Amino acid sequence: MNTVLVLFGLAAICFIVLAILSRFDKKKSKTFYSIYTANGLLLVQKMEELFETNQTLPFLGYIKLYNEMFNTDIKTLDDFESATGISNYVDEPEGTLKNIAGEYLSTLAHDLSQRHTNQYEKLRTDNEQEAMEKYGLNIHNDEYVHERITRVDWLEEKTVTSSVSYSGYRYRIGYKLSYTFGSLNLIRNTTEYFKPVDRATLYVTNKRIIFTGTEKFENRTIDLDNILEFSIFKNGILLGKANGKKPLIIFSDYIEKPNRPPNKRDHLNRVTRVLERVLRGNQFEEILAD
Repeated sequence: MNTVLVLFGLAAICFIVLAILSRFDKKKSKTFYSIYTANGLLLVQKMEELFETNQTLPFLGYIKLYNEMFNTDIKTLDDFESATGISNYVDEPEGTLKNIAGEYLSTLAHDLSQRHTNQYEKLRTDNEQEAMEKYGLNIHNDEYVHERITRVDWLEEKTVTSSVSYSGYRYRIGYKLSYTFGSLNLIRNTTEYFKPVDRATLYVTNKRIIFTGTEKFENRTIDLDNILEFSIFKNGILLGKANGKKPLIIFSDYIEKPNRPPNKRDHLNRVTRVLERVLRGNQFEEILAD
């Protein structure tokens, strides 16, 4: 009994220490917040809220947002950086707090702006020649690349039969004769799961989703006409096709880099917006923002 209590006590202490260290790491990872002015920090927190709630900002929309929040009339990028506390951050050595603070705000602004572009503006159109020159990708002469995302995991649905059993009533006579009463039912014990195929680069065109493997060199393509639906999850998209098994596309949240700001990758949002546009066929139009 005493041994159990001691072990329980040690486990509790370890849990508390880990919780404290985790909290410390989180605080440490946001020490660059100290660089921002009071208004600058409020702006960053507002942009983080927009990011987490799947909203958008147009190009340079963060300056307009700052003016609306604090009733100012800032017009230039230099004045904006001065007002938020990140003046000349690009000239600071990589890994310094000011450089990290500036890169963090800039990346938030870029991701929110890219969402806005993919949702409301005309999408980029890399044609056959441009796709070959930029990416080494061979596409059709009437096809355009609208989006390209690296480090994407492609998984495919698999079904595995682990065992087979039979059900029915059996009556044995002696040691040789055996009779079974009732219907004979075959029961397959199966498990469905998603098997990783490869990590690769994902392209969305006006005709296809193209997956070019980089580790196992497994390539996949799906015609947009074959997509019936897609389900969005926290970190990926499940594509429902007219034929074949459903592929699952997973986007990693982070790519850890030393001395870099802790921005999340926003590729899931980018792809879902582009995919929705091309499936509707309005990717070459300007859409009125809500």
